[in-house]
Parts: sequence; C-alpha cells; structure tokens
Amino acid sequence: MTVEQTAEPNIVKVGDGEYAEVMPARPMPATLDLLLLHFTARTEYPFRLVGTLRECTDSTHVFSPWLDGRWGLYELRLNRCPFCGTVEVRDVSLDFIPGLSSSSLPLRRRDQLLCWYSGRRPAGRTYA
Repeated sequence: MTVEQTAEPNIVKVGDGEYAEVMPARPMPATLDLLLLHFTARTEYPFRLVGTLRECTDSTHVFSPWLDGRWGLYELRLNRCPFCGTVEVRDVSLDFIPGLSSSSLPLRRRDQLLCWYSGRRPAGRTYA
C-alpha cells in the first residue's frame, strides 16, 4: 500500500485514492484526577458503585456512561464500571477530513478506546 502526504496536515492519501486522517498520539494523563482537572463535562450520567463482581478481576467490566465532555481538542466519553469503578476513556470526536466533500453522508463520530483508569497499577492507567 502506498501512502502520499497531502497539502492538509495530518491527511494522507492511501491506496486507490482513499484519504485518511493521521491522528497524532497524545499521551493521556497518568491518573484520572489529572484528566478530570482539565476535563469540561457537558453531560453527567447518574452513577453509583454497587459492589464487586468476580469478572472485574479478569478485566471483564460492565461499563455504563458516566461523563461526556471535552479534554483539549478531544471530545471524550468516560464510561465507568459500577462494580469496581474502573473508567474507560473513549474518543467520540467528529470524524471528518477537512476539504473533502462528505456528499450525502452525515458526519460520523469516532468510537476509539484511548485508555482505562483502574487505580490498581502504579500509574493508574492502562492503554488499549
């Protein structure tokens, strides 16, 4: 597959004339507290810890929406496990390529997992 750089930064032309956006990796803060320090919440969903579940020790969580908002240029959705409190951070920014017509297709949102905050590890963060 060939990749060509275009005039737009972060936009590349890949095989067969398709365009793709290259997202620079931005490191997430080391702890959830640091993330929330610069996080602007738009929507907060009710959340309550209900106890522990054996599956949570095997990294199988039941996530439910907790916070929607902005962190820098990213629109994030923070989902939280009601059993152990682990937080899943997902990028839900609009997915579009500047300068290209989307024709009749509506803009789509990304749904990309960025990291988890569990508090169990020394850094308190696990990358996907």
